[in-house]
Amino acid sequence: MKTFTRSLIAGALMMLMIPAAAMAYDGCGYGYRPGYVQRDINRDRAQLHYDREDIARDRYQLHQDLAYGNWRVARAERADINRDYNQMQGRRMDLGRDYQRFGY
Repeated sequence: MKTFTRSLIAGALMMLMIPAAAMAYDGCGYGYRPGYVQRDINRDRAQLHYDREDIARDRYQLHQDLAYGNWRVARAERADINRDYNQMQGRRMDLGRDYQRFGY
């Protein structure tokens, strides 16, 4: 009977610790480092800038390939540009979530 009571008490204490663990896992609960949010936002904005530059370089190369008639290379360049646009869209969405979530 003592073993059953002890295990029942231990189970109840574990149930009380679940919300605290969920808050810690979410990243917005107690102990969240305030500087991390700003660093994440700055990093996302810098990556967006680099993505724009990368797309500009790829578009220049695409125009050169089209001018010289390198159709296969131009098709690969278009695919690369589309991948970069999709990646940039994902970063924009992440940045928007950060702004909404943390009120910046």
